Amino acid sequence: MSTWLERDIKFIAASGQPSVLVDVCLQRGIDSHRLLNGTGLFLEHVLSDSVLMNAEQYLKLIQNACVLLNSDDTPFLLGQRWLPGAQGGPSLALKLANNLQQALEAFIVGKAVLSPVITPHLVVDEHHGYLYWQDSFGAAGNYPFLLVASMVSIVAFSRRQANQQLPWKFYFRHDAPEFLEQYWVHLGLEVHFNQPFDVMCIPRQWLVQCWQQSTVSAQQVALAQTQQQLQKLPAQQALLEEIRHFILSNVEGHPSLDTLAAALNFSPATLKRKLKKHGSHYQQQLDSARLQHALYLLTKQKLSCEQVANRLCFHDTASFRRSF
Repeated sequence: MSTWLERDIKFIAASGQPSVLVDVCLQRGIDSHRLLNGTGLFLEHVLSDSVLMNAEQYLKLIQNACVLLNSDDTPFLLGQRWLPGAQGGPSLALKLANNLQQALEAFIVGKAVLSPVITPHLVVDEHHGYLYWQDSFGAAGNYPFLLVASMVSIVAFSRRQANQQLPWKFYFRHDAPEFLEQYWVHLGLEVHFNQPFDVMCIPRQWLVQCWQQSTVSAQQVALAQTQQQLQKLPAQQALLEEIRHFILSNVEGHPSLDTLAAALNFSPATLKRKLKKHGSHYQQQLDSARLQHALYLLTKQKLSCEQVANRLCFHDTASFRRSF
């Protein structure tokens, strides 16, 4: 059994997200052989309940689909169909959630099944709930596609469960696209681009607004089934997630690559090689963690730029400002 999930480890059920994408493509007349070219899979594999894919295969499938469909609405159509899905315990836990917060917490627990390539995180403060994603398998150019589909999936699912449109706001790192209408139709008008993080947020009172009254025993059964499914996977945590967690936990001490490698029981050379395999490098991971922590210190703890610069080991405030 692997310690962490990596790009070339098979853990993604072909009958989950990949099969939805294949179904959309087939409905639009895309040839299955062209769609699956380079994935090492045949159509019968994707339709099987027992076949597992790795992230590399899934990302190749997405790349092929984007090229062949050449349509701006694809991630929006996918997102509408993703959740709750038919993935056993994780999907059942979503269906049985009594409110949005329960659903999002179940989504985080079942992330290896429900959001296998980009990893969701939930943060709740006194005023808002924030759901954000990070690339855990080197999605590169496919990341915006997956991000949009993921946000749409949460919006569509929560709207169905609440029987109304919820007041989500959306922030994207990428530039505003030409097809803004798709964002407005599927996400609403509160969509903002060129932001420091990919995140969707909602006022806290909507997190606890009651959807239904599922029994505690039914929820426990669903969560137990989720844990049983997760235990069958090669691992439950992505390597990049473990790396980000370590760096973020030690970010004010400016952890070195050698320190990180030792914590993961890798040699520095092995760590560099694994990061490269996932389309990343140490400095990129460190910069991302420092940005995330800086935003927290500035916006939540209301520290000054000088204080944040000192906490993050910048030589002076000017250096921090340039970096930020």
